[in-house]
Amino acid sequence: MAKKSLSLDSLITEPKAPEPVAEPAAPKKAAYRIGKRAFTAWANKEAYRQLKHLATDRDTTIQALLEEGMDLVFEKYGYEQIARSKEGNMATQP
Repeated sequence: MAKKSLSLDSLITEPKAPEPVAEPAAPKKAAYRIGKRAFTAWANKEAYRQLKHLATDRDTTIQALLEEGMDLVFEKYGYEQIARSKEGNMATQP
């Protein structure tokens, strides 16, 4: 198969239409994350380790413990306890 030779003039005078670029699809949210918002909290190493042990000992998740903790703070200050979802989530609660 013979190669077509290109000249510099043909590259300059014949503009090529840009190739259409497909937009990457936005990642789908997992069903249990719909209507929820992520946030970050920092804890010292020992507190984090203790939280992991508590979750393991209670056969639950850190997520469930944090939701429980938020509800306890809400209750303490007279707010409605809304952190734990009514329909359930991936966290198990004993």
